[in-house]
Amino acid sequence: MINLAVFRKRLCRLYTLQARSLAETFDNNMMDKSILPKEFSDIKESVYAGFELRAEALIMDSLIYLPIFALCLVLNKIEKSYLIYTSIFSFGFYVFYNVFLVYRFEGTPGKRKFKIKIKKKNGQRIGVKEALLREIVSLTLIGVLRYAYVVTALKMPDIEYDYQTFNSLKPFWYSFVDWTYNIWIMGEIIVLLLNKRKRALHDYIGGTVVIKDKFENVVEQFAAPDSYSTTVS
Repeated sequence: MINLAVFRKRLCRLYTLQARSLAETFDNNMMDKSILPKEFSDIKESVYAGFELRAEALIMDSLIYLPIFALCLVLNKIEKSYLIYTSIFSFGFYVFYNVFLVYRFEGTPGKRKFKIKIKKKNGQRIGVKEALLREIVSLTLIGVLRYAYVVTALKMPDIEYDYQTFNSLKPFWYSFVDWTYNIWIMGEIIVLLLNKRKRALHDYIGGTVVIKDKFENVVEQFAAPDSYSTTVS
């Protein structure tokens, strides 16, 4: 008989090893002048924002999200049309917060509060392309989930609308997409913890790194032409 606890433990260990291998492969394939070095030998601490700083920034961002999405949840329970509007609004807000603000200010309000910035992997200022690419997976999955909300709501007669009934009528694939999104977030965290540049999966996709503000001058010198004079490893 299979011991489920042992099986889950082994599966988790295998997943972690695969994520570590993936992170190391990415790093080894990018050892060129187009990416910032893992370490600067004349700087004792890492120039990159690690898990703790990024988690604190995420908590700050979540506190900003919370009142908005709490209001959306309340409105969703009142009327079908509200649910449709809030679904569209919440997706638009996500794009504004995580793409536009990142492009405009090199980070979300939470990241800027904790003095960390998003840069291109070579140290240059982030552009629209990088801001969009680093969120493309989340945008796709969240967009599909919001689409499911809107489609389900439109199929329900106004007179029969009830939020609990609505939840039971979501498409069969909704749970699969929701689980995929949760697995994506888990993978983001694991990869972030397993590479020296502290890059999450979306950083690899977008060609970005997250640095501490106090090392911005060092990073910009690296990004400037003919500035590869700093000793790196």
